[in-house]
Amino acid sequence: MFQLDNFFYCKYSFYIFYTSRDVTIAGVEFAAFLLSRSGHFFNKEGVEHFKPGRPVLRHTEESHLYRHESNFDGSIITKKQMIDDLGFKVVTLFTSSIKINARDVEDTLQLRFQGLPLGCRLWRSPDQGAKFEEPDGKIHSVGIVYDQIVPLINEGMLEVCK
Repeated sequence: MFQLDNFFYCKYSFYIFYTSRDVTIAGVEFAAFLLSRSGHFFNKEGVEHFKPGRPVLRHTEESHLYRHESNFDGSIITKKQMIDDLGFKVVTLFTSSIKINARDVEDTLQLRFQGLPLGCRLWRSPDQGAKFEEPDGKIHSVGIVYDQIVPLINEGMLEVCK
């Protein structure tokens, strides 16, 4: 568990993200730091193996939002909880018809704030997405999702997963 001293007086927690759509509160890309994301890999025999998910933030069992009755992991913060109960906001920072421009903006912003502690920033490592351009007619955007959740971390209601 983190204490306020570890957050170097951070007031806000934030996540900078890329999407190939317009940045809106209705989108799904902005909630990626909450997801029980899992990956997969193939061993040398070609058999697929799955890795367990690692969201950056979770509810603690003491949180009134922890879903004790869930058949799955009750600590996972849902998008609805993030918006309705925690009050996260989403803002568009940059939009381009050129993918590489948006990816470069995301990468630069994430690298700029990578020195902040995990919990203040809500990404583990800077963008590692595609750095190429194939015209696709889409809008490519960079957004930020943010809220004042550091007090909830310090109160033991949310925990940062390293």
